[in-house]
Amino acid sequence: MRILIAEDEPENLEEIERILYSSGMFVEVDGYINPLEALAAVERNPYDLALLDIMMPVINGMELGEKCVALQPNMSLVYITAYNNYATEAFGLHALDYILKPIHPERLLTVLTKVRTQERRKVSPDELSKTVRIVSFSGLRMFSDFGEIHWDRPKAAELFGYLLLNKEERVHKETLCEEIWPNLDIDRSLANLQVTVCRLRKTMGVFTRKQIGIEFCNGYYTLHVSDTEYDRDTFDKLIQSEEEESLLDAFRLYKGNVFEQDGWLWAENLRVAYEKKYVLLVRKLAELYNNKGEYHRAEAIMSEFVMKTEPDDEISRLFLTVSEKISGAIGLKKTGKILEARYNEMLGMSLPKDVKKTCERLLE
Repeated sequence: MRILIAEDEPENLEEIERILYSSGMFVEVDGYINPLEALAAVERNPYDLALLDIMMPVINGMELGEKCVALQPNMSLVYITAYNNYATEAFGLHALDYILKPIHPERLLTVLTKVRTQERRKVSPDELSKTVRIVSFSGLRMFSDFGEIHWDRPKAAELFGYLLLNKEERVHKETLCEEIWPNLDIDRSLANLQVTVCRLRKTMGVFTRKQIGIEFCNGYYTLHVSDTEYDRDTFDKLIQSEEEESLLDAFRLYKGNVFEQDGWLWAENLRVAYEKKYVLLVRKLAELYNNKGEYHRAEAIMSEFVMKTEPDDEISRLFLTVSEKISGAIGLKKTGKILEARYNEMLGMSLPKDVKKTCERLLE
């Protein structure tokens, strides 16, 4: 096992090297006081494990760990810290480990044994998924050839969702901290961010880095996505079409608003934008079928819309008109009751005046 150590205190570095070499395990150790020299070593040589002190000058251990994993995704990370106040909470979230100072030989050897036994084996091409499918409507879900991907922590899903919203764009680490961990101080949120990114990379290990990859550079994270089926991108393309089948495909894709079940506050503006797109899509489809005299299809589209989201006055008026064409006064009154209930349930109001007038006019 080849091990990298980055520890800016010479006496601690010597002690770690001494413990490792006297452990009886076959290890090759490269130790560095300067974290930038350690990073340069990672650029030159493959490593199985990196032991990284958190508090170092120029670049801290958490940032160094990110850069190391970006260069060598299969490298395991173990952090060394004197700050138990947040280390235990942060690192308890993932499968890697940490060591508290002062360093005890038993603890270091226990961690080394654990990393060795849990070391991720090299993934063969047969174990990599050839397809990626990401669903955001209703709630975030991701699928590989082998089934649905399961997020090991809610914050991992939320972080991926935020990066997905800003895919191919650079997002500063402090912005992520503010959005994902708004109630934590910056040090603790940065620690959680680093840990969660590591967890995400493991979760996405079934995909190639070309399909989905998280890049870290100069304090910014970027999610790269390619060769991926993503429902929001597909929806945006389909609604630009004037073709009936394309519009229907877009309608079927919309299972609910973006990240609706996840309830992430930072996604509220996105949800508002896609609700407007969905309303315009339903208007276009309903008017298309109404103009073609295909009233049952128009009614089916609007019935599903009414039960899925907040009522829209224009769609409600057309819904009443189509119902009257299909079933006369009986259908009109039935639709009117449905709309009245939905306006009350969703908006806390009775039927708007223009909708009520449409109903009265059709009953004349």
